[in-house]
Amino acid sequence: MKVYFSKEFLTVFLSKPAYNSDADQFLDLLLSSYSEIQIIQEGASTTEAFANSELRLRYGISGGSRTFSLSDNIEKEIATCSTDCISLYFTSETRDKSLYENPNVIVLTLEDYEGKITQFKKELTFGFILDNLKDWNKLTLSQSSLVKRHLRKLTVLDPYIFSEYYKSGREENIERPFLYILNKIVEEDYLCDLEILTITEEYDHQRKSVVSYARDIRGIKEFLDGVMPSLSSLKVIDNGKSNRSSKFDFHDRNIYSNLFILKVGVGFTEKHSDYTNSEVECYSIFDKWGHDLIRHRKRMVSKYVQTVRPKIYN
Repeated sequence: MKVYFSKEFLTVFLSKPAYNSDADQFLDLLLSSYSEIQIIQEGASTTEAFANSELRLRYGISGGSRTFSLSDNIEKEIATCSTDCISLYFTSETRDKSLYENPNVIVLTLEDYEGKITQFKKELTFGFILDNLKDWNKLTLSQSSLVKRHLRKLTVLDPYIFSEYYKSGREENIERPFLYILNKIVEEDYLCDLEILTITEEYDHQRKSVVSYARDIRGIKEFLDGVMPSLSSLKVIDNGKSNRSSKFDFHDRNIYSNLFILKVGVGFTEKHSDYTNSEVECYSIFDKWGHDLIRHRKRMVSKYVQTVRPKIYN
């Protein structure tokens, strides 16, 4: 994650005698304790400015997983930032209004950052007991303004998300539970990139051979292409369950993005049991725990794809 600061915003923030609001406490924690972040301050990129930066000195930002740099054209740099991570921009006002339309940039001004961060934390940090099927109605991420504006890619980790379709070949077993739950996370018009790690082949102990679901995957892709026209990229990755020598175990069921991570033990499915002992939890980049979970999952998936080279259906 990249975090940008204008001169004016830092002047106000660093002059506060105490950080009492939820937003200020989040920002203080982000600067002092978050890992794998890049801090970019507006200013001349000189050795002297770097050495004397109050922000860098106060928070001990000295390299490693927390880096610090200066930029004399900060909004130009933000406009060309990478699409594989989210950027936070704290400023007094934005000269380049197009940044508000950039899904990879969350603009937070002196006037609205406290209200926005409080709202985002409320919308993206929650939990509920999954006691019966109706409890899925408590999942309302798709109504979040932050999700609508900034969510473009989702990664699903669930080995059995398509298991009912594999058994029946019926499209209704894709619509429910997969699309039913997906639409509670993001509206179809806002999702461009969907990545799913799941079983695409399975070892049959009776036949002592691997059974491939490649034909079913093609059917799933064709169906989703028809009902989710906004998708520009759909990728199904084998999660390696049939590879008994794999060192990677994607047991826990997660759905994550650059903004949040959803966790549920029983899986993203409508179980036929009347009751379960499972719960749904959601954490976001506005919680250190959420940030840590997201970066762990992203790193694990990336390492898995690079080292194991699993079957990928694009």
